[in-house]
Amino acid sequence: MAPEALAVCAPLADHGGVIPPCAPFRVEVTHGLGCSVFTVWRGREPLVTCGLAWTPEGAAEAWPGIEELYLGLSDRAPQLMAATKTADQPTALPWLAVVIMPSIHTLRPEDVGWLGDFERCLAWAILERASSPPRL
Repeated sequence: MAPEALAVCAPLADHGGVIPPCAPFRVEVTHGLGCSVFTVWRGREPLVTCGLAWTPEGAAEAWPGIEELYLGLSDRAPQLMAATKTADQPTALPWLAVVIMPSIHTLRPEDVGWLGDFERCLAWAILERASSPPRL
């Protein structure tokens, strides 16, 4: 991960906020024990929801919600979802699962092309945060 990208994502790893180079996009981050879930928004519309797990306990906590979100969306908007309706939990840790929300299809691809890199960068920043001692 490029140090410059991590420098942008690191301040967002705790709770989220406006994504500096991409305003008006913002991210909300919630942490569990060994996992995090984050959603990227544009205004009131969620674009993607991501689950990140780095421990077996975290995977057990994060996966059911991510899977339920994906399966619920595939029932409501099958034309926008992948051809298969299965969601298989990754077996190796850490993992990052991404659910693309239907509202992303209202935006131009060039306006959201950065999202994949951002998801991975924020996940990396969260993992670095989780492996370092708490800040006082």
